[in-house]
Amino acid sequence: MKAGALFCSICGSSVAEEAGTPRPALAKGGKSPSQRSRKKAGKKGKQGWGQRIFLVLIGLLLFAYGSVQVLLIVAGQTRTATVTGVTQERDDEGDRYYMVKYQFTVDGSRHSGSYRVSDTSKYPSTGGTVRVRYLPGYPSMNDRDDGASLSISGLIFLGLGGFFLVLAAKR
Repeated sequence: MKAGALFCSICGSSVAEEAGTPRPALAKGGKSPSQRSRKKAGKKGKQGWGQRIFLVLIGLLLFAYGSVQVLLIVAGQTRTATVTGVTQERDDEGDRYYMVKYQFTVDGSRHSGSYRVSDTSKYPSTGGTVRVRYLPGYPSMNDRDDGASLSISGLIFLGLGGFFLVLAAKR
């Protein structure tokens, strides 16, 4: 092989140098255009990992929350709870809502929870009662038992969680 021989950066075949023919421009560090494009492709793949991890975490959180909601419907038990307080609060947009706080007892142990209501005609007064659903092995995992909204919200969160997990897998 002749010293100073040139090769094509695309196919690798030998290229004869003619007098006066300019050599291809090399970037800093002596990289050819094809080498630079391979480097960029590698960086793009690394950036995708951050997005994947984010999507997986969001998907798992939504899926877990939806699973608990569905589990409350499937395996939960109901109990009557006593309303311990109703407080008026405002969200970020300035809209009013009411937080209804309640307590109930399971095997001599007190457990509490709360739920949000925006319609004043739908919340009970302090000292009133509400039906709650809880997990027998972990009564601190509870929610108001209004039937339909528990199962619908659980299915929605399960679906959203699954969607984000599939989206992360396809990236």
